[in-house]
Amino acid sequence: MNKNKDNLASKYLLSIDEAAMILGITRATAYRAINNNTFPVAVVKIGGRMKVVKQALLNFLADNHPCQIGNSCAIRCNRESRSGYSNT
Repeated sequence: MNKNKDNLASKYLLSIDEAAMILGITRATAYRAINNNTFPVAVVKIGGRMKVVKQALLNFLADNHPCQIGNSCAIRCNRESRSGYSNT
């Protein structure tokens, strides 16, 4: 089944493949991080499948955005005014 990011908007749980796509990493890297306990959010096991809570992943990304932690942001975003950092 081939899914794109637009189809993920209405889901509460993501597959590891979907979470990896959002994080910009490969499936193998995601599973390696899970096995090493370094995946950035908790992974839920349901039956034989592993899932990621979408909101937890989005919260992680928001909390670790370059503008939020004081680094240079590669894109212009609305966080600049809230963090006190500007890349201009």
